[in-house]
Amino acid sequence: MNTKDREYMENLNNSIAEVNKNLVLLAKKLSEMELSCEYSFENIKKAIAGVEVNIPNLFVEGSAEAQQSVPSTQIDYNGWEEETQEELHPMIKNNKFIDDGTLFQDEEDATPNVTPSPRRRDSWESNLVSVTCTKCGKSEKINKLHATGTIYTCGRCTRR
Repeated sequence: MNTKDREYMENLNNSIAEVNKNLVLLAKKLSEMELSCEYSFENIKKAIAGVEVNIPNLFVEGSAEAQQSVPSTQIDYNGWEEETQEELHPMIKNNKFIDDGTLFQDEEDATPNVTPSPRRRDSWESNLVSVTCTKCGKSEKINKLHATGTIYTCGRCTRR
């Protein structure tokens, strides 16, 4: 183990120790919060138990009290469109460019009319060589890179 490896391992161990220390502190804080939450829930339960609830017949259909206590359900739709619009960057808002095709039409900027040179590379079939299988006598064309030596076995005979 060289010096860099030792330093790396030492840094790794230190970071793991720091994470463990933070997890222990977090667990302590969570347990304290749990105790305080339980205490506050008990106080809320006591407060609710001490309140006497007197609910008139608000939920009976057709009663006058029910009609008076129902809030209006009208929704104000003003201003909703403004909230949904995405804010555009000022550069995009102020962009006045219109491409009319007049730019870059000079002789120096135009694409030259050049005929491509003919291909000199042979087709892939020029690399094929005819070989005969030594087991079954079948003749195949294969890439000349794979045709080495005097013994050749075709794919069908290889699988047997």
